[in-house]
Amino acid sequence: MIRKASIQDINQITAIYDKIHSLEENGVYTVGWKRGIYPTLQTALRALDRDDLYVLESDGHIFASAVINSEQLPEYTAGKWKYPANDDEVLVLHTLVVDPDSPHRGFGT
Repeated sequence: MIRKASIQDINQITAIYDKIHSLEENGVYTVGWKRGIYPTLQTALRALDRDDLYVLESDGHIFASAVINSEQLPEYTAGKWKYPANDDEVLVLHTLVVDPDSPHRGFGT
């Protein structure tokens, strides 16, 4: 089930961030994120406060998390999109993370 995140989900979300940071530091992943810089506990808490943090949950376990809103970074608005749209006409997926301990289940698709 995909649902809005709650404060009770924060520890599981940040645990996924930590797993991804560790894999990046060990050369397994190349995401470009840096531990302590992005994403962090504060990243998740700010998104929770904005009410745009979502999780994919099954049987009480958080398998994925994402921030979904209409905020386009300048790089996004400058893109050559097939359909032009204003900020209030789009949703942007930010900070999509999938638990690396649950690969090949289709959660990122």
